[in-house]
Amino acid sequence: MVVGGLIKYSTKKRNFELKTIAYRKWRAENNEHCILIFVENAESFSFLYEQSNWPTTLANCQYTIRKPSIPPQLALVLSSVSLQTDWGDFVQELKDKHSDIINVIRLRNKAQQPVRAVKLEFSSLRARNDLLATGEVLNLHMKYKVVECFTQENVLICSNCYGIGHFRKNCSQKNESTCKTCGEKCANLKDHQCSGILKCIHCGGAHVSSDNQCKVVRNYRAALTKNLLANSLPNVDRTSSQHPTTGNKPIYRATNGGPSYVSLVRET
Repeated sequence: MVVGGLIKYSTKKRNFELKTIAYRKWRAENNEHCILIFVENAESFSFLYEQSNWPTTLANCQYTIRKPSIPPQLALVLSSVSLQTDWGDFVQELKDKHSDIINVIRLRNKAQQPVRAVKLEFSSLRARNDLLATGEVLNLHMKYKVVECFTQENVLICSNCYGIGHFRKNCSQKNESTCKTCGEKCANLKDHQCSGILKCIHCGGAHVSSDNQCKVVRNYRAALTKNLLANSLPNVDRTSSQHPTTGNKPIYRATNGGPSYVSLVRET
């Protein structure tokens, strides 16, 4: 009802086609409920990130919004930004020239040392894509190359069967649920007598099946990230809302054939 009401409001009052793929709901303190909404594309994320696009109530209830971090699809990276650059002036001029920039972040390597790559986070997909199309930005009398931002992909794990790459609502295991602790299947987890012995359904190791440090999950994540970086699409429509998918998880590929910020960090 809440998500459906939000979609209806977006269409009728904001003239925007909000595209969602799933949501998760859980009970919080004081008998309140939390809802995590998964959107299909960066346009929908940008729309919901702007609080003025939300109705005053949902399902006749008051609510509060907790904004997530900005995804890579709404970010760019500048290369070769000197560590001696006056950071305050650098950030201020960028935001003065590009009002849709929300955050300017100096990236760090694995040792947490600052590097010469700087990430820009945007509130507008169009503004981000326009700047990417120019290929460079002028700031403090210096030109900086602009590249796309890639991060290691998060792996989606089903909360019903604990399989990789799909949501619970799309799970093919309809009549059974899997215990994430012991890995046994049962018709009703409430009646399940768990042995308490940790056994991952993916690798058989002594950890829960939802552990992101599982070697099978880590290998899947690494392969997914490698595929993302290797399969750049130089001729896609930058304003398109259609993205290739793996299972039911959107996979966002590159919109140009240039380097990602991963290579920039390695070089600095």
